[in-house]
Amino acid sequence: MAKIEVVLSSTPVDPNDIPGTVTPITNVTVDCIGTKDDGTQFTEQATSDGVTGLISLSGLGWTSSDGGGWSVMYQEVASKTVLGVQHHTVISTEGAQVLFGWYGDSTTYAQPALHAGSPASIVRDYLITQNVVASNQSIYGNGNNNSLTEVTDYDSTVELTGISVLNYDGIGGDLFICDNASDSFKKSFTAIDKVSIGFASKDYGVARYRVDAGAWTTIDGNVGDPSDLVEAVITLPGLGDYTIEISHDSGGPIYFDYVKGYNTEDDVIMLPMGARGFTTSQFATSGTTGWKYLAGQNKSPVSVEMDALIINLGINDIIQAVPEGTYTANMVLILDSLALNYPDLDLILVIPNDIDIGLGYLPSAITTLASTYSATLLDIRSTPNFADFTTADNAGLMADLIHPNAAGYASIYTALGPAIKTALGV
Repeated sequence: MAKIEVVLSSTPVDPNDIPGTVTPITNVTVDCIGTKDDGTQFTEQATSDGVTGLISLSGLGWTSSDGGGWSVMYQEVASKTVLGVQHHTVISTEGAQVLFGWYGDSTTYAQPALHAGSPASIVRDYLITQNVVASNQSIYGNGNNNSLTEVTDYDSTVELTGISVLNYDGIGGDLFICDNASDSFKKSFTAIDKVSIGFASKDYGVARYRVDAGAWTTIDGNVGDPSDLVEAVITLPGLGDYTIEISHDSGGPIYFDYVKGYNTEDDVIMLPMGARGFTTSQFATSGTTGWKYLAGQNKSPVSVEMDALIINLGINDIIQAVPEGTYTANMVLILDSLALNYPDLDLILVIPNDIDIGLGYLPSAITTLASTYSATLLDIRSTPNFADFTTADNAGLMADLIHPNAAGYASIYTALGPAIKTALGV
């Protein structure tokens, strides 16, 4: 969610004086902080008008009827500066930023062994064509059950030395393990100014990290509940290209799940948290150590900051003949946990592509869940050539009996791009 700071101004700001091309930011919910005339602070959540981008800040004691208290939010394309008009100026602290999670099985993660581009990357590229600054550089788990080739095949900017994985225990499939100081996880980022690293906690060793082969910083993750997460946040000297390295400092093995790098002025940050082969049961209840999902304990996902989440889960349940009641119960665990931990989350549920054996109960179950949880519903079967498996296969858009190929994913998520953009409010 964007955060804006309101600064009182004695004279209005004329939008015509703003250099560059500007457009209203509409239907965006923001946390507003500011100072009233009497010097007291206020914090207020408000949503911009769907047409004009106007925001009413009642915390200032103004109303729209008296001609004051409204701000038009304008976004200057070059600098991402958000400005307001009339009685005060609005200054953006993070831009109209959306942290967008991708949560599901291989049809969400899109492992490179089957195709060139993941859905998150395809949607990122679509948003960029719509003048939305979007990035997809973060790594959440290795995405593939107990295998490291998924990371190195997918991302040429990653260098692994001596790293192993802890099967099924993290967001994105598996946690990464460093056993000794010679183990190293390096990831190079382009045009970022901030990095976050998520370490699993309790009874593990002391980790260390550094930027561009500089001095090491240590972090001890032994803070309590093993399903908790300790996050190291690195504010970089400025916007630029950086290499982040993670290693072992002392004690037992260290476990970490994600390395998130981004520009704080980006509009949309993709968080790819899919895990190949997972069923809803694994998302809802798996894990014995490390950072666990455990939706039943309101820890699904644990401590991941996000504003929106797309969920595509169910194909593996159908393949493994999971009963509808079990599938629905697992989804309810996950969605109830999300509702508790992310009350303002923009939720998107996806009816997946048809597969050779059919989708069974999934379309009706997911439609009902979307209605119950007020989620945006996307149906892949509504996209060109994906009405059913045979049609998609005959069109040359399937890699196998389950997964679309690169052309198939590009077709699906380019078609769904406008609906996703609307759901994100960007």
